[in-house]
Amino acid sequence: MPLKMTLKFNRLAALSQDTKVIAEALEKSVDKLVEVNENKTKIRRNPNKPLYRNSLQRIKSQQNRSAYAKGFLLDFQLNDIINFTDQYDLVDSVIRHIKKKKQI
Repeated sequence: MPLKMTLKFNRLAALSQDTKVIAEALEKSVDKLVEVNENKTKIRRNPNKPLYRNSLQRIKSQQNRSAYAKGFLLDFQLNDIINFTDQYDLVDSVIRHIKKKKQI
C-alpha cells in the first residue's frame, strides 16, 4: 500500500504529513506489525503476523473480554478515552460511539 495513502487517516495526518517521518516511526515500532519497503514509499502487514480469523471461538473470546463504558464528557476525544483506559493493562483497543442527533 502506498505510504501516502495513510495520510487519509486523520489521526495519523495530524501527527505528521511527512511520509519519511512516518516510515521511520514504523520501522522503529517494537511490535513490527507493519513492514516498510527500502524506498520508504510503501507499507504492508508483516506476513509473520497475520490477521486473526474471525472464527466463532475468536468472536466469543472477544465478546467475553469486551466492556462498555459510558459517562465520558461530550467533548472527550478518542485520545482522552485511550489515555484513561491505559491505566488498565487488559485494554487492547477503544472504539468511541457517538449518538447522532435525530433530525426532526
